[in-house]
Amino acid sequence: MPKSTKGANIRFRQWVTQINLRNNKWEVSKETGSPEQFDIVVLTMPVPQILLLKGDIVNLISEHQRQELESVSYSSRYALGLFYEAGTKIDVPWAGQYITSNPCIRFISIDNKKRNIGYKSCCQLSWPNDSSSETSPCVWRGWIHSFQF
Repeated sequence: MPKSTKGANIRFRQWVTQINLRNNKWEVSKETGSPEQFDIVVLTMPVPQILLLKGDIVNLISEHQRQELESVSYSSRYALGLFYEAGTKIDVPWAGQYITSNPCIRFISIDNKKRNIGYKSCCQLSWPNDSSSETSPCVWRGWIHSFQF
């Protein structure tokens, strides 16, 4: 069932297989169902799926663009929320900050400071799971390693 947002019909869980230009409209073929025509098509799928599309869309991507798209790499991201007892003070002058000097942790925020809430304490950590950084993992067998910032 399409979801309408300000005149746009948004469709989820549609496996697009082919995109063609027909009479100045984009004709989108899906894995199931009849092709449909649209004025505008926004692709929000991973690059490997875009590269598998058939139809006129293939001719719109130059060889250079295709090479650039093929070189896109992905890495996993994880988030961790740590909750503390009410009244716990985390004495840092910032509410959130990006970390560039650590191979594991990329962003840390003190959520109650960020939201200006004084009665809860929560700390969020975010880090990549890159195979390129084979240093000791942030979380190992349920234990969180401490890092100095």
